[in-house]
Amino acid sequence: MRRLRSLRANYCWIACLVLTTTACAQSVPLGASTQIVEADGVLRSYRLYVPPQYDAAQSTPVVFVFHGAFEDGATIEALSGLTQKADEEGFVVVYPNGTGFGSWLFWNAGGWRIVFDEDDPDDVGFVATVLDDLATKANVDAGRVFAAGFSLGGMLCYRLAAELPSRFAAIASVDGTVNLPDAAAVPTPVLHFHGTADPIIPYFGAINLISLVLRFESVHDTVALWCDINGCDSKPSITSLRDRFRDGTRIQQWVYPNGDDGSEVVLIKIRGGGHTWPGTKPHFTLYGISTCEIQATQMIWDFFEKHSPE
Repeated sequence: MRRLRSLRANYCWIACLVLTTTACAQSVPLGASTQIVEADGVLRSYRLYVPPQYDAAQSTPVVFVFHGAFEDGATIEALSGLTQKADEEGFVVVYPNGTGFGSWLFWNAGGWRIVFDEDDPDDVGFVATVLDDLATKANVDAGRVFAAGFSLGGMLCYRLAAELPSRFAAIASVDGTVNLPDAAAVPTPVLHFHGTADPIIPYFGAINLISLVLRFESVHDTVALWCDINGCDSKPSITSLRDRFRDGTRIQQWVYPNGDDGSEVVLIKIRGGGHTWPGTKPHFTLYGISTCEIQATQMIWDFFEKHSPE
């Protein structure tokens, strides 16, 4: 009888643990929602998308997507198409919101000459808070959390890789270079897209109105820095993609392999491309040509899958 009671007690404890864990993991709503967290004493928000096939019993990969300047999470959600890709592939997407006015929001990715101090607001701390908050609401695969960003959001991805070591398995930046060149970092796979005719963040780091308020490196200096961090080969393998659409752009893929811990740096050089998300219509025609030759969204997810831990 005593053994039977013990078995019942153990069964009840295990059942309680399973039910509690499942309830916690299922607390995240399917579809789109707005989540609120407190970071550094301030209420901040992020847009969350959970695909319909999400299963609380299975750990799920997560992609963070960071908007550019004068944008918000909803803007980059519409631009990137990563919500639709999540429906196809089954990952969770997080679209954090920066700080600013209304939907004109910014990130403190570092490098500001005016506007922000180096650590105020603390957007690195905010992202860490979102990571922790999401882990209480969804069954997150901590080894398959990734970050992608456009423009200023891409710059933030580089800062996160440096200052939140090992929290992101890989990063992808679209038209956003490094602006904290002295930051220490651990090896992290990097995918970088950039147009050679980008008028906002010039490919070769030329001085423009943006550079008067925000310091940033050239694309080649960014790639060289992360090749050094990752321990990659200094000589790339260069592949020119076929010009299928004759849209005024040509694509070259520069792969720097053999980095530490399986890392690499991949540069997608878009000759004639502007400040755009490849494969989508640009916000403004003044930003230049958006190439039709590649789809950045698909390439980003393929890169993240390639660098998912076994």
